[in-house]
Amino acid sequence: MPGRIGLYYPWIHFRDEQWVKLSMLYWKQLRRIVPSYYATHDSDLVRELAGHGLIQNVKPEEKRIARTFLRFVDSHADDLRERYGVQNLPADLAAGAALRVDEDRLAYIHVTKMTKELRGALVQLGLGLSSRGPERDWVGVHPKLANVYMTALAEDTALRLGLNPVTEDEFSLVAVGGWSFRRLAAVLLETPLHSEEAGSPAAESEPAAALAFSAIRTVVPADLNSLSGSKILEIREKYGAELIRFQDAIRVAVEGAGLTSIRDPDEYQRRLRETYREYVDPQVQQLERDLKLFKVDTAYAYLNVKTTLPPIIGGLAVDLKIDDPLATGATAVLLGLATASKNLLGRRRAALASNPMAYMFHLNRSLQPEQTRAGISMALARFTALP
Repeated sequence: MPGRIGLYYPWIHFRDEQWVKLSMLYWKQLRRIVPSYYATHDSDLVRELAGHGLIQNVKPEEKRIARTFLRFVDSHADDLRERYGVQNLPADLAAGAALRVDEDRLAYIHVTKMTKELRGALVQLGLGLSSRGPERDWVGVHPKLANVYMTALAEDTALRLGLNPVTEDEFSLVAVGGWSFRRLAAVLLETPLHSEEAGSPAAESEPAAALAFSAIRTVVPADLNSLSGSKILEIREKYGAELIRFQDAIRVAVEGAGLTSIRDPDEYQRRLRETYREYVDPQVQQLERDLKLFKVDTAYAYLNVKTTLPPIIGGLAVDLKIDDPLATGATAVLLGLATASKNLLGRRRAALASNPMAYMFHLNRSLQPEQTRAGISMALARFTALP
């Protein structure tokens, strides 16, 4: 089973800070593939999280993937050039001036993430540009070509270090157990691939992360701009044990639903929502019912303390020769209320300790303290109401 650390790809810099915040509410740590001498330009949030060891860099180990990719582009140069060649780019792009990435432009890969032989072959075969304008440390290629290569590199790194490949784009290519010639051809050249060769469409961690993120999104604010790095650190420190139980429960749900064996994207999304409704939502609702029931029980306890103590107080005052029974009565009432509160706290803690979705409850309370407990149930409808 992969660990609790995510390996970010395909970029060096995070492109969505809200995604980083959500990730830090689930993953123990995020790592990213960064050359040892490369100077990153991170946001204040990323620097703060990195300063606490939550975001770390790993060096690229590109040789094995680059060798496979080199053999593939040599064998399919004409077909690849027709689909992904740079010969039809506008003049400014052909000069290496473009920095923007979309379907009609280039994506840039740092030279340390591929071998010199592969870089030379891409340029020679018309599949890449040897620079990004005046910057010589980048190779520009078609975005899909870059996506496939960086996904393969991320998967290889993840397998080597026991990590989970993660990306901001939920529809990005997924790590799938080895990039053979036939797999590369299937993705880049759209050639058929037999089911026995396809492997799993996603590593075990990916549907688990998808299910977890879907759950977390129901209980956190839609706009996370106000969520600071210090608040994230506080939540992680305070509810680390609950997060581990939440992660374990999500993995059990994914395994039970067989999500890792589904290859059809639409069916995968449908089963993901179904798993949420059948496994996650009922446990959250049960926790809500338990906590509300304990609150009602304690309210009755308060009433019992208030209505039964006065006669007892009077008797104790006579027996103990106390002149001011009201003072003793007030003390007794306070003691009774304190006992009831303590009982509530104990039962509440027991309910939270026994429910693997307690982490969601704590997130809701930590990030949306103004909401009532019923608010979390309303938020769940964002996900479960989808067809």
